[in-house]
Amino acid sequence: ISIKSIFESCLNLSSIKLNSNLNTPNLINMEKMFYDCQNLVNIDDIFNLFNTSKVTNMSHTFYGCFNLKKLNLCFDNLDTSNVVDMSKMFFKCKNLYKIDLNKKFNTKNVKNMNQMFAYCTNLIKLDFGVLNIENVGNMAEMFYFCTNLQQINLRKSSIKNVNNMNKMFNNC
Repeated sequence: ISIKSIFESCLNLSSIKLNSNLNTPNLINMEKMFYDCQNLVNIDDIFNLFNTSKVTNMSHTFYGCFNLKKLNLCFDNLDTSNVVDMSKMFFKCKNLYKIDLNKKFNTKNVKNMNQMFAYCTNLIKLDFGVLNIENVGNMAEMFYFCTNLQQINLRKSSIKNVNNMNKMFNNC
């Protein structure tokens, strides 16, 4: 099942409340789910409603969500262990200043994080200490134009398989 672009360009959408009886055990593609939802402010608990255990593509999920300020990805139900592509996932979320991550946000199979946080101009700090990024090959422009970024924790992270880090911190 693909929900690619399901809310794409819903320019006036500011919050989403979904039925807790969603049945999504075969969901594999969440690409561009909230693409260009410029006024989206609140998506609390939305990922707790989806079965994401088979999802492989989360690229561009929040691309252009200008008014999203904080994002909690610490849900017990969130399973990202099969995701391969997280490129441009938070691209141009220019008001996003806080992302809460935990071990449930599993990145062990992710290969592409290209421009994942590019143009998140209000992002201040990011803790990758809980993430496994050892299989990521592409981190090019990952923090491109994150002009307020002050702290990144990569201490427990292995970047041994990264083959592209071009402009990873350009204009930070």
